Amino acid sequence: MIRVDKDKSPAISEKHATDGEYIPRTYFLSSEGKLEPAIHAPRENYKYFYDENAPGSLLAGMGEAVKKLRP
Repeated sequence: MIRVDKDKSPAISEKHATDGEYIPRTYFLSSEGKLEPAIHAPRENYKYFYDENAPGSLLAGMGEAVKKLRP
């Protein structure tokens, strides 16, 4: 899992701007460093924004990543 900050890492931000360059974005990546697009927050827009005040969706994403991406 990586968290991209556009201001601190513009090249990484641009590379991982699958649905925009909003801040913050949290992605789940395979061990090869490839984005797993199916693992995201439960919303239509800003799919990779997880609300820090309601961590349930992030924890669910982490659980899904463990099931899907664990070797």
